[in-house]
Amino acid sequence: MRRTRSSSQAAQQGQGSNQGRQQAPVPDQNDPAVWLAYVRDHEDYAEEYEWVLNQHNRLIPFVPRMEPPQNPPRAHDHEAGGSGVGRENVQEEVHMEEPESEEELPQFQRRRRRQTQRTREEELEEVISGFHDFQVGYQHRDDQYEEQSINSTSSLNIIRLNITIYTLSIIFVLHIILLLLLMVCFGSKMSVSLRVDIVEGSIHVNGSSSIGYIDDDFVCATLDWWPPEKCDYGTCSWANASLLNLDLSNKILLNAIQAFSPLKLRLGGTLQDKVVYEMIEGQELSPNFTKNTSVMFGFTNGCLTMSRWDQLNVFLKNSGAKVVFGLNALRGRTIGQDGSMSGSWDSSNAEALIRYTANKGYTINGWELGNELSGNGIGTSVTAKQYALDTISLQNLVQKIYRGFQEKPIVLGPGGFYDANWFNDYVTQASNSLQVITHHIYNLGPGVDDHLVEKILDPSYLDGGSQPFRDLQNILKKSGTSTVAWVGEAGGAYNSGHNLVSNAFVYGFWYLDQLGMASMYDTKTYCRQTLIGGNYGLLNTTTFVPNPDYYSALLWHRLMGRHVLLTSFIGTHKIRSYAHCSKISAGITLLLINLDGYRATNIGISIENGTTITTSTQQKTKHMRRTEFAKMVKNPKYDDEATRDEYHLTAKDGDLHSQIVLLNGNELTVNSSGVIPLLEPIRRNFSSPINVAPFSIVFVHIPNIQVPACT
Repeated sequence: MRRTRSSSQAAQQGQGSNQGRQQAPVPDQNDPAVWLAYVRDHEDYAEEYEWVLNQHNRLIPFVPRMEPPQNPPRAHDHEAGGSGVGRENVQEEVHMEEPESEEELPQFQRRRRRQTQRTREEELEEVISGFHDFQVGYQHRDDQYEEQSINSTSSLNIIRLNITIYTLSIIFVLHIILLLLLMVCFGSKMSVSLRVDIVEGSIHVNGSSSIGYIDDDFVCATLDWWPPEKCDYGTCSWANASLLNLDLSNKILLNAIQAFSPLKLRLGGTLQDKVVYEMIEGQELSPNFTKNTSVMFGFTNGCLTMSRWDQLNVFLKNSGAKVVFGLNALRGRTIGQDGSMSGSWDSSNAEALIRYTANKGYTINGWELGNELSGNGIGTSVTAKQYALDTISLQNLVQKIYRGFQEKPIVLGPGGFYDANWFNDYVTQASNSLQVITHHIYNLGPGVDDHLVEKILDPSYLDGGSQPFRDLQNILKKSGTSTVAWVGEAGGAYNSGHNLVSNAFVYGFWYLDQLGMASMYDTKTYCRQTLIGGNYGLLNTTTFVPNPDYYSALLWHRLMGRHVLLTSFIGTHKIRSYAHCSKISAGITLLLINLDGYRATNIGISIENGTTITTSTQQKTKHMRRTEFAKMVKNPKYDDEATRDEYHLTAKDGDLHSQIVLLNGNELTVNSSGVIPLLEPIRRNFSSPINVAPFSIVFVHIPNIQVPACT
């Protein structure tokens, strides 16, 4: 900071020519012009002048350094031609002669002082000019600094922007690389599942004896009563699939049933216990089912007219179907406060229908009493004791009406969900009046469940489905009765199933596993809900085009024989395996299901107590005990080279929700005439392992294997 003189210094300077002069206030030291005026009135400004110069040289390093002026040059210096030391802007020196007398001395001194003062004023002006240069230079430097700062800020912003862009570019590139890696990884997995990632496994088949014996027409389907107004979770999926309005003239429908030759059909469902059969005399007639949420099952009673019954029987005869009809078991009963039914069954209306049917010569293979009234029941229930008495009444009625017939219909019941105590009491008390005990399976839960596919692809969950088969088999064995078990209705997911799940390829894993599992526990027939209707039909509800499970059912029906063989699989837990004696030819047939979507499995076979046929004599020449697949001898049937037939089912485009199925890579579709396509196998070398692709179903017919269980 600039310094100011102290008051003592100012007092000392108040002597000489300035003595007695009033002390002027110290001027603003920040303004050089004020200082100029100040020094004009003060002779003792040398110190301030020196300070100004010092401040100039200290504060303005980029302005040329200023030196303090020295004494003016003397005349003899000038005359000597010396340049002297003085101001650069002085053009001419004034020569002052020395005084000649003492009287002239004061005047000389005054002139000398004025000359010196002018010289110093000029020097101070030079300093002021330097200050002006300083201000201009400093302002210029400030401008430069400001410009540099702005430029630096702009450059910094540009650098930051470039860094941001560069960073984002790197992130973008990394994302692209990651995406490509994921695509490659996914593609690799798909490739691995089809070609590279192949695991090994082996299936062991015990051919010594069978563990189960199923009906020749083991595969069965249902036709239901639900009207178009039947809706579940906001979806109405039944259209015109009811027994009362089904289009019996549809070619696909007829061909689909005929392809089985025969297909067992169970006619019934929830509303069968609200169906009234029109009497021939017209004494009893009820309106069709009308939606009414205040009554049981949400619909009023419906009526089966004899004209419609005639149409149904003509169609069923032409299709070659075997028919089981479900009767109304609630007629004549009263409902109690606890919601259960009491009282005996009124069989009069059912008797009229049965008699009419017999008189018309219509073939009904079985009459089933009621639907889902066992145990706690659905909507209501009937005790096991009362149900057994009513079953005996139905058996007596059938024997009376069909007296003299060579073949009589069988009696079935209760068509409900398995309840151990109820079923045990029912079987015991119905005695020999019950030929078939029927139970229903909806073990996947409600159709609205979003986890259906997860359940279907979970081997542990599928294993749990064996419990009712096992328990019911034990009850029948302990009772010593001749009664056999059927699955009278199985839709997997109740309340009409789930669109694009229960009518898509993925459902075949559950369905075929159920067929294989049920047969292992000596279940004679398995009825799929439905042939058509709801979201779980084998046929599309509106177009009648077969859904994937239709072809699975048809292949089972054609390939899997009555004798069930004990099998075990060693390898991945994702493979489900079943084996039967072949149906229409020698050998055995395997069913292999791969629940793994990423890995294929190469499967070898070992067969206990199996034999083959030689190429020359076609006689049994080699006994195989637990023989590996690669060691089997050739089959002469195929040009002296043993082969096997394989049927590989996969979803179109690998989509489990697809409603189009491929057989050996070829899409299965009906033609314009509604004809069901041929199901042609591919032939593989007998000694090679069976390759089961990811998410696929494979039927394998091995004709040259003979086992004791199949003879």
